[in-house]
Amino acid sequence: MLIDADPQGSMTISLGYSEPDEMEYSLATLMLNIVNDEKLNMEKTILHHKEGVDLIPANIELSAIEVSLVNVMSRELILRSLVEKLKDFYDFIIIDCMPSLGMLTINALACADSVLIPVQAAHLPVKGLQQLIKTIGRVKKQLNPKLRIEGILLTMVDNRTNYARDISMMVYDTYSATVKVFAAEIPMSVRASEVSHEVIAYQIRQSFKPGEITPEEANRLGHELALRFTKGKYAFIVATHMVDRAHVHNHIVFNSTSIDATRKFKNFWLSSFALQRVSDLICLENGLSVIAPKPYKERTKRTEYPRRVKTGMFCVKISI
Repeated sequence: MLIDADPQGSMTISLGYSEPDEMEYSLATLMLNIVNDEKLNMEKTILHHKEGVDLIPANIELSAIEVSLVNVMSRELILRSLVEKLKDFYDFIIIDCMPSLGMLTINALACADSVLIPVQAAHLPVKGLQQLIKTIGRVKKQLNPKLRIEGILLTMVDNRTNYARDISMMVYDTYSATVKVFAAEIPMSVRASEVSHEVIAYQIRQSFKPGEITPEEANRLGHELALRFTKGKYAFIVATHMVDRAHVHNHIVFNSTSIDATRKFKNFWLSSFALQRVSDLICLENGLSVIAPKPYKERTKRTEYPRRVKTGMFCVKISI
């Protein structure tokens, strides 16, 4: 069982329910039923996900519930009353909390057996870690004696930077003596970010040596590049843009969902370099030059731009 205790509904959205604010029943509904001593409508509130887990969703109504709990008797134990009714039916109940120490978070701590603390490898999240651990200690002392800290899990760690490595080392040095700090870390993932933002399409640009190719030929090679890269499984558009007669380049946009709607394109590490290799191969096969990019340290920022000549040339090819 998953319980989303965050008014933003991040867990609910991540499980595929894109509009949690439009849901009639949510965690807010159940907590309000408990406050008003009403019958709990579990059947309509609990969602059965296709991955084999049940979910109690959250939406913006949970913010109003948190405000209304101020004058409720035993307000810290409302969520515990709900969990007590559920725990006999599930092996595990995981509660996703909001990133603050409000009444909803206190409710979650008051009914939990243990706490897993995910911390982003950055200065401000780590700075708030000390206050969270103090709050957990107070809840354990006053409301939930069985509460324990499962451990600290570092997330969104970019080990390519010294900054992230320093933060990771600081967390370990500061807390490992009293709290378990997991050796495993969740790395920074571009792919995960793209999935969460539901990428619709990708755009790539293909350039050629000035004066070496016509717009029509560039458009043909752009179509060949897109066809090879997508393996013909994704719809794409090739737009050939001519700044002036000598400077021609392609803009290639391909759909993130396959034509048969059975898969999503997953951007991968260094995919741009793989695409560049395919483009270079096509250019060599057609007797064209390969443009070698300058090393990053040798690149300069352009401050002057050539005056564009209106030629009216803009070729577009669509493949579905």
